[in-house]
Amino acid sequence: FSHVAIIFVEDGIPYVLECDIGSHHTDGIRILTLQKKLARKEQHRIVGYRKLHYLLGRNEIDASKFVEIYQKYHDLYKFDTNMTKWLSSSKKSKESYHTVRKKMFCSEFVCFALELLGICTFSDMYYTYAPKDLVSSHKMNMSTSLLYSPLQLLDAR
Repeated sequence: FSHVAIIFVEDGIPYVLECDIGSHHTDGIRILTLQKKLARKEQHRIVGYRKLHYLLGRNEIDASKFVEIYQKYHDLYKFDTNMTKWLSSSKKSKESYHTVRKKMFCSEFVCFALELLGICTFSDMYYTYAPKDLVSSHKMNMSTSLLYSPLQLLDAR
């Protein structure tokens, strides 16, 4: 996978919360409809998704929580086009490196957002995760009341 994002639904409409280059027009954290995302000419034909299942009577995460993340962070972080942090040996903590770093790669942002939403935690720094690392839950420390389904593939065209 070359990209990873979070999909949430509000009023029956699926939206994408992501950090992306946005055709160089809306670089960084953004929300757009899934329909618009899939219609983009740069979009690959085959896409995958994993559905989040709520267990033990846990309530679904309200769409407003995803919007809050966008509102709080979209002006703070741009998309990291060269992924330099993957090559970094920084010893900063997860809490402190975000205060000085102003860019994120897509998988880095997804890890960051998943922790903010209480869906899971990560043992390593967010920037060490590539999109392929989020294809399964083995690198995610899932909340005990949440479970991701196995990867489903579909033809987006």
